Amino acid sequence: MNLKYVLIGIACSFITASIGGSLTTLDQWYFSLQQPNWKPPDSLFPVIWSIIFIFIGISFGVSYGKAGNTENKRKLIFCFLFNALLNILWSFLYFYLKRPDFALLEVVFLWGSI
Repeated sequence: MNLKYVLIGIACSFITASIGGSLTTLDQWYFSLQQPNWKPPDSLFPVIWSIIFIFIGISFGVSYGKAGNTENKRKLIFCFLFNALLNILWSFLYFYLKRPDFALLEVVFLWGSI
């Protein structure tokens, strides 16, 4: 495992998280939504997502270090950036545009990118 690639992956993951987070506003609209009683407290989401993004960065770094040839590295970078874009897009659709219906459709593609 090359620590440099892992740190780059984690940094890129946190850039993604920061952009998505900047689009996330827990305002009157959000609190007016009917939410299930099993939803975790809002205060846990930043913690959980930070852990997830750390693991995304680690997996990118480890995978990049083992990707071998340039073509495999390009494919890995494309997949990583595509997933990051979809993560940001979900926050944009759900929180910024306040369109949970569009976000639900988009999440199908987000799941597919995993």
